[in-house]
Amino acid sequence: MESIESLIASGNAQLDRFEALCVAMEEIEDIHNDLQTLIENNDANQTTAVMIRERIEKVEDDTGIRAEIPALEDHGDDMIAYHQISMEAVSGIWNRIKQAYVSEWQTMFDGFSTLFGGYRRWGLKQQARLHRLRQEWKDKKPELNEQRHKGSLAGQTVFMAFTIEGRMSKDPVGDMQKDLANAKYLTQEYPKALAMYLEKVRGIINGGKYDSDDGFESSVLGKLGSLEHPSQVLKSPIIGKGNVMLHNRGLEIKKGRSVKPVGADEKYRKLADLSVQTYVKEFIFTWSNLNAGIIEDFYLSTADVDKLLDLCDEYCKCLINAMEVFRPMQKAMKGLADFAKKNIETERLNGTNQKAFKQMLSFVRGLRRYAKTPYRVEITRIQGVIIASRIIASRTIATAK
Repeated sequence: MESIESLIASGNAQLDRFEALCVAMEEIEDIHNDLQTLIENNDANQTTAVMIRERIEKVEDDTGIRAEIPALEDHGDDMIAYHQISMEAVSGIWNRIKQAYVSEWQTMFDGFSTLFGGYRRWGLKQQARLHRLRQEWKDKKPELNEQRHKGSLAGQTVFMAFTIEGRMSKDPVGDMQKDLANAKYLTQEYPKALAMYLEKVRGIINGGKYDSDDGFESSVLGKLGSLEHPSQVLKSPIIGKGNVMLHNRGLEIKKGRSVKPVGADEKYRKLADLSVQTYVKEFIFTWSNLNAGIIEDFYLSTADVDKLLDLCDEYCKCLINAMEVFRPMQKAMKGLADFAKKNIETERLNGTNQKAFKQMLSFVRGLRRYAKTPYRVEITRIQGVIIASRIIASRTIATAK
């Protein structure tokens, strides 16, 4: 049987491959637009040609997909013609990346299934270890002479997990109890809310009319414009409050690059706003201000040890239930993937709405980011808290008198 670590590594690798293709598609679209602007404004020169070539090479390195662009020195001094050839090559690599992107959708779903299957097995394994600790503690409690038991944050794994607001925790049980609410929200409530948002988007684009301008504007653009930005789906009071989570973590807003509306009307501005890749992400404060050399012992009551074991078990459940919680979001994303595979004819739309359709597809592709961040990152943090809290419990139980 494949090891738990291998399952998690395999799932992460599949998702990273899909992420690279998504980022590449966005970059290629930006390169194409920049080339078009350079040509229209007669600003094409050798410097811009070199810069465009470097950007394309990075996409090639990230995806393994090559563009057929002639060498600059072989094309003479006609930079407009060279940039036009580059545009054709960029269109070609975009089509090949799109084909890979569509085929990788299923890989992404397989990756999530593999990943969350690995997390479930890992959580069950930790829960089994915790059960053995509970039994040891249950057997030892009747023989205790003291009700206060020394605990310690010694060891890198433990003190890093129990660092909060740039300092080591002085009340691990109390800080765990507060932190658990954030962990449950990010791994249980947020995925449910995001799944509902994705279902709304899926319903709009699948039910949209793409054979006329009026139909497209009313059935797609108008309805998309009524949605909040996907970054606002995650509603947590700790956003922007600093590193108030265990493991010295916090949540912050990562503002994306502005997106230019394809038209002057309000509906195009709203679509552009939706397409901005602003999202909530988890961040780690630097450890430079943390005096890791001073490890202060603390004391736990007998009831505190019971509570510590209970809290650790609740963190394990966050991982054990991750697959079940993720399924509605996976279903909604599958619906978006099915739409991406369709060959929607937009020839009857005017030029502005054809551009809006492309921007809509970019918005849909960008939604995968909100399934990844901070959801996947949070699960990794929870693993660290589980290991560290189990070590504290084990030490305290072993030395309790």
